[in-house]
Amino acid sequence: MDISTNLSKITGSATAQIFSIAKEMESEGKDIIHLEIGQPNYGPLTKIIEATKNALTNNETGYTVSKGIEELRESIAKYHEKNDNLKCNYINEIVITSGAKLAIFGAVWSVTNSGDNVIILNPSWVSYKDIVISLGAEARFLKADMDFNYDINELDNLIDTNTKAMIVNSPCNPTGAMISEENMKSLAEICRKNDILLISDEIYHEYIYDENKHYSLFNIENWKEIGVVVNGFSKTYSMTGFRLGYVIGDKKIIKEINKVMQLTASCGTNFAQHGAIEALNVIDEMRDFIKNDVVPLRNNVIKLLDNYDIEYLTPKGGIYVWLKIPSNDSTSWAQSLLENKGVALTPGRAFGPDGEGFVRICFTKDYDQLEEGIKRIGQFLAES
Repeated sequence: MDISTNLSKITGSATAQIFSIAKEMESEGKDIIHLEIGQPNYGPLTKIIEATKNALTNNETGYTVSKGIEELRESIAKYHEKNDNLKCNYINEIVITSGAKLAIFGAVWSVTNSGDNVIILNPSWVSYKDIVISLGAEARFLKADMDFNYDINELDNLIDTNTKAMIVNSPCNPTGAMISEENMKSLAEICRKNDILLISDEIYHEYIYDENKHYSLFNIENWKEIGVVVNGFSKTYSMTGFRLGYVIGDKKIIKEINKVMQLTASCGTNFAQHGAIEALNVIDEMRDFIKNDVVPLRNNVIKLLDNYDIEYLTPKGGIYVWLKIPSNDSTSWAQSLLENKGVALTPGRAFGPDGEGFVRICFTKDYDQLEEGIKRIGQFLAES
């Protein structure tokens, strides 16, 4: 039996592969520090859990409409109206997806055909490329720095008549970079000029540090004409297993993404959606938690790294630190670190061609684990 040509080009998640090896080593009794998975070290607030339990008790266990229950879509619209001054029609301009990953999948699927191409600002989340390839399109990478500055000539060379979408993720996984207002406007104008869908993945938008500011696609005039915004509940509310994301955009695109939901997951999990409604109600409590618990972790990981001869990029947002390593084979380096020091990281190669020579760590971990992990990394570098 022949395997799909498109799927055969996909190697799978490097993070999941490292995690699997690390868990196997743990089962053998080895002490492993997990810094590879982008999982907050806290669970959902009790109010979110209680709302979910109540939904189960009230038998909210059946199918919902494919685009998600109306109350949740209305709550999302109100959240962004307050947060971003957004005006949108929750009836036909928001669709709930089974995780933000499926939201990205649906957005790309809605505009691409076999032989088309999608530009990805890079370094970039591991799944963007595989999503594009799985749909029969080509992934083209555009190198960007910590402000998302890029070479305009390089971008011009990447764009052709088959370029159908562009993906930008700010704050960025894996680098912690954040797009400037000027660069968001520039990308939006280029997409408008070339009839390209700008997919803005803003899943980490509540994790902002120091005096940095999050610039959303929502801030662009007439943004619905050229793009969609993807977000979800996994990161801000630590609801990773609830698998709930969403897309906001023009009703024409949302209609097509809703078809993807109908073809795949049918709908987001009913009782999980009720938990998400409560999550939006307690956003101020989550922001206090991020301020009091996550921000100190970000600041502490910087202090820990400064104790060793480790080169890194200071994260402006998100939950990761991007480390420079003395190797052009980040996969082998990460595997060696795991085998010799018991620290699991994600190799930079997984994040696109501009990720080689780096590794990513997630710093939303218990402080003692974070401290021990950085110590072992420092020792490994000193011994290399």
